[in-house]
Amino acid sequence: MEWIKCSERLPHAECGESESVLAVCGAGVVYMLYFDGACWHHPNGNLYEVEPANRDEQRITHWMPLPNPPMK
Repeated sequence: MEWIKCSERLPHAECGESESVLAVCGAGVVYMLYFDGACWHHPNGNLYEVEPANRDEQRITHWMPLPNPPMK
C-alpha cells in the first residue's frame, strides 16, 4: 500500500459514517485514526483538523487504508 497525500484525496466518509486508516502528521508520527468527512479522530477522543491553523506539526499530511489482519 502507498501513502496518499491529503491534498490529493481524503478517505471516503458519508454523513454519519467514518473510515479507519493509518495517518501521519507533519511531525512524522503515525496514528490509527478515523475520518468522518470533516475531522480526523483518535480513539482516545483527540481531534485532528484537516487544516489546523498555525499547527503544521499536527496537520495530517498522508493516510492509507488499514492493512488486512493476519490470517489465522
